[in-house]
Amino acid sequence: MYEYSWMPMAAAFFFSLLMTPVARRFAFLIGAVDVPRDGRRMHRIPTARLGGAAIAVGFFCALFLTVPRSALPRPGVLIGAALTAFLGAVDDKKALAAFPKLIAQIGIALCPVLSGVRIDFLDTPFGFWKLGVLGVPATVLFTVAVMNAFNLIDGIDGLSSGVASLASFSLACIALWRGEAGVAAVCLALCGAVLGFLPFNAQPASVFMGDTGSLFLGYVLAVASVTGMMKTPVLFSVGVPILAFAVPLFDTALAVVRRASGGVGLFSPDRAHLHHRLVLRLGYSPRAASSVLYGVTAMYCLAALLLIISPAAAGIVALLASGYLLLVYGLSGERKSE
Repeated sequence: MYEYSWMPMAAAFFFSLLMTPVARRFAFLIGAVDVPRDGRRMHRIPTARLGGAAIAVGFFCALFLTVPRSALPRPGVLIGAALTAFLGAVDDKKALAAFPKLIAQIGIALCPVLSGVRIDFLDTPFGFWKLGVLGVPATVLFTVAVMNAFNLIDGIDGLSSGVASLASFSLACIALWRGEAGVAAVCLALCGAVLGFLPFNAQPASVFMGDTGSLFLGYVLAVASVTGMMKTPVLFSVGVPILAFAVPLFDTALAVVRRASGGVGLFSPDRAHLHHRLVLRLGYSPRAASSVLYGVTAMYCLAALLLIISPAAAGIVALLASGYLLLVYGLSGERKSE
């Protein structure tokens, strides 16, 4: 077992905590500021973006200072992570158009693939699937989907960062149980970096992670999943990351269906995401909405952990969490104006 397993988490927490005020000040200096100009915004005063830069710095510092070289991710994975943070930072400053940003994300998702990190097998309740050449588009699609899922739920203070911390910690526990030192180190470093940032991002937030952070979180979590749980034929391996990322993936899937059925562009923003529904339609405070979605995420992460021990128990927990999310959508209804 990896004897220094918890050091990346502690180091990442320290560096992220130290660098977040620096990132916040730098964001104001260069004008990377989120000004609330429309009804979708859940904050009322101009707030610095680029907080995700502190998460990325904490993550990289922790990996290179505490993880043995043999356990580090492949070069393509690290290059892709750096490019993701850079893309997000540019978007936080200049607000890139959706389609060029998507093309850039696809290019970034190919970086780990070119380093040999891809989905080779899927073990599902419906059978075992060897993907072969289809592993490349499957890996790219999964990575881009998770990147954008974490981006879309970053709509109220602390939500995306809290969900990511729970997901990364659960994946780290599973990786440690399976003896996957490298995957555990990556997930723990990410968890520590997010926790170091969270005190500044919790409601009321003094800094946002921006696309720098949300895309970075999604990329690292997706690639860690591919490297570990989805790369080897383990019982129901596809279910572990799907459960861990269930809240952002659930919200993103329904957003795609909602926009497609409504005849609007897939990249068109709206106020019908989970957090909007809880706050704007059901009367939750932003802090309460975040807490509720933390709880649902914790249930899904528990189901991911149980999946490797008792699939039946995992199914029960996942059904309870899914039932609550569907209840939220049912109670909040649809509004044509949104």
